[in-house]
Amino acid sequence: MTRNMANKVVVATCPACDTRIRFRKHPRRGQFVTCPECESVLEVVHVSPLELDWADEAFDDDEIFDRMHSHSYRSYDEYEDLEDEEDWD
Repeated sequence: MTRNMANKVVVATCPACDTRIRFRKHPRRGQFVTCPECESVLEVVHVSPLELDWADEAFDDDEIFDRMHSHSYRSYDEYEDLEDEEDWD
């Protein structure tokens, strides 16, 4: 991670293609980002030092998209839409 104090830009490296990915705000653990070069969907797995890894393969593309564009991604619960145990299968 590098930080440009004048512009407050935080930079991480894509694990797939080594492209430098810039964050305007300090990233949060669990935040998703798409590499502008290889289009890999990545997740912030550590914030100090900043580390990106591939997004969990357990999520499908729609779930990742929804979490990337949701302001409440930190409180995401994959079972929250299920009203009772019958719906869990």
